[in-house]
Amino acid sequence: MKIFLICSTLSTLFLSTSSYASDVQLKKSMAELYININDTLPIVVNKKSFEDPKNKKIIATRMNQLKHLAKAMTKENKRFADSDPSISFITERFEEDIQYAIDMWNTGDRIISRKIMRNATDYCISCHTRTGRGAMFSHLNQPKGFASLPKVDRAEYYLATRQYDQAIELYEKILMDGILAKQDPTTWIQSIKKLLSVTIRVKHHASLTLEMISRIQERPDAHSDKFAPMIAAWRKSTQEWAAQEATKPGSKTDDTQQLSLASIASEVIQGENLEKSLSGAGLVHFLKASNNIHKLLSKTPKINQSADILLLAGRAASHLTELNLGLLHEVYFEQCVIATGSLSDRKECFAQLEAAYLKNFGVDGKSKLPLYLQNRINQLQEKLTSTKK
Repeated sequence: MKIFLICSTLSTLFLSTSSYASDVQLKKSMAELYININDTLPIVVNKKSFEDPKNKKIIATRMNQLKHLAKAMTKENKRFADSDPSISFITERFEEDIQYAIDMWNTGDRIISRKIMRNATDYCISCHTRTGRGAMFSHLNQPKGFASLPKVDRAEYYLATRQYDQAIELYEKILMDGILAKQDPTTWIQSIKKLLSVTIRVKHHASLTLEMISRIQERPDAHSDKFAPMIAAWRKSTQEWAAQEATKPGSKTDDTQQLSLASIASEVIQGENLEKSLSGAGLVHFLKASNNIHKLLSKTPKINQSADILLLAGRAASHLTELNLGLLHEVYFEQCVIATGSLSDRKECFAQLEAAYLKNFGVDGKSKLPLYLQNRINQLQEKLTSTKK
């Protein structure tokens, strides 16, 4: 499902907006890719099918098609990117990772290859849930067999393709799904977090967020020792947010205060303080901070090369990895290392980046990372040590 989502979303990104797809051949190739991925979805989703030798040729073909699409995305990113540097980071990293997936496939490492491909949706959602800005794709044809997919997969598709109202509606149904909550509580709570990511980052709506949290707390499944304290922390943070909004003149449109670096830092620190005593408790603060970071980066182009804002961006994103935003903290920390500004900020970003790589691959030393990441770390370390300030 993951690989299908990324391909269909990236394809329709070009197909849907004429200014992004003026080249006839590019539009044709995107349409062909969309159709081909629809046809091969069952192979990609099923582990046995993916590793079945008889499917080797068709999978190799599809992966190479995705590689060419990734190259097109990198080449064209300036045509749809705003001043937020995450667009360029994500498209470039997407191309790198797809190439690595192909390399792993060619060397026979099907497990790593499939993991990368299935996680490719992260790139879509990382871009499409930064804020509510950007093209909407409500007119898209639903993929083949869409109605028979689980609610969670359908909701993620809507999220990846910016169909936010449909996503909220479906996530509300997931919220009420007692069977899912009992049989797969991890997926259930992650879906709730994604719902809040839409109400906070996209809608920027305190009262709607509070309404959703109230509905969550009405569910018996939310009363467990595992979830109840965390959800209570979300409620308290959202109540404070709603109170602040109520005292602001023109609360929905006047966001000057929220876009100051100091206020963003305050949100990140509040979230980190909550996390010290309870994992997941700082969610509302991190979502608010990341939303305002993207707005600030977009409104103030020169700031996107400043280590202090990139460090805050990475710190906030590092706590949002469960929401398919896992890529962002790495790319922000990486860009921070080579940015202008405080050397101490840049050193902290380097340390955070190396730790993130080690955690992601479950290893305890740089030498155990994939070679391409070892090389990336060495290059960044050289740049860090070669600058005085």
